[in-house]
Amino acid sequence: MSDRILAILSDAETDFVMFSTTWCPYCVKAKRMLEGHSLSCNDINVEEFEGMRDEVVVLTGHRTVPVIFDTRGEEHIFVGGSDNLEGYLSTSSASIEASEPAEPNTLLVSSGSMNRTAKIINDSKTADRRMSDA
Repeated sequence: MSDRILAILSDAETDFVMFSTTWCPYCVKAKRMLEGHSLSCNDINVEEFEGMRDEVVVLTGHRTVPVIFDTRGEEHIFVGGSDNLEGYLSTSSASIEASEPAEPNTLLVSSGSMNRTAKIINDSKTADRRMSDA
């Protein structure tokens, strides 16, 4: 698991973190959705950091941009892309607080000095994949 991505998520002082590119219209759409809900976002252009796009893909399995995380709670929630964000923001629990897992994809990322764990749940396949490094 990428220490660089975990550090970005752990150090986030915004409501959401979005990994994006400058040329992506879906990234612009996602950013406007967040602004429309008065939610702050740290927008990170993966093209500006060598290897970052690959790290995000390895962590989430999500191959396209944007890749959006809800960083409001203790555990950071992988929301998905812009279409996933639209559904996520329409749920009352997401607009109030990040206490419930998102649908359809959830990646809970918690980091500590001894252990890092990520859990991905894909509703459509009811699959559960765990990645960890200690």
